[in-house]
Amino acid sequence: MEKGKQAEGLDQDYRIELRGRIDERWSGWFEDVTVRRVRVVENVTLTRLAVSNADQATLRGILTRIWDLNMDLISVLPVEGEGARRVRP
Repeated sequence: MEKGKQAEGLDQDYRIELRGRIDERWSGWFEDVTVRRVRVVENVTLTRLAVSNADQATLRGILTRIWDLNMDLISVLPVEGEGARRVRP
């Protein structure tokens, strides 16, 4: 991330990985989030979320929804360059 980018209030793209699968009925609960295909690694199902142009408040709201769904958070990574929507699982 560029130095001072967060302080300037610019938004960031993120890639979030969760343990488990988000059912289609819940994907609408995540506004401005793309639910990527699910993959299985060593018998563990992972779901990847792509978040574009999120400020800290938006990211916090998404993480709160993940908490509300009682899903296990694996990682939250900032994505540089091409943007979160183009990140492949």
